[in-house]
Amino acid sequence: MDARDLVRSEKLVRSVRVLCTAQGLRSLRSAWRRRRSDAAALPRRGAELARVPGAVQGADPEPGGGVVRFARSSLRVRVTTGGAVFCGWDGAEPEPSYALDGPCPEADERAELE
Repeated sequence: MDARDLVRSEKLVRSVRVLCTAQGLRSLRSAWRRRRSDAAALPRRGAELARVPGAVQGADPEPGGGVVRFARSSLRVRVTTGGAVFCGWDGAEPEPSYALDGPCPEADERAELE
């Protein structure tokens, strides 16, 4: 038994002492019921938990950036003259934006997809 096991067993003993009190058992029972009642109406999780864009299909260069096409999505990349970069998935445009005070800056013609 090393120090980690000793600390782990001490924490377990401490948590059992708290649960042996009437208030500890009531709070545990209440938390368990609340969790179960919240989860009762939820649909079952599917196989894919995260959204994955898929494999790269191609790229369309445009002034100041371009569009990278994936199997299930597209990514628009735009570089402005001030050096700011905009990345938008699936047709999102840089405007309207709460980050901008006024119109969107012009695209930097020197930037292009490779």
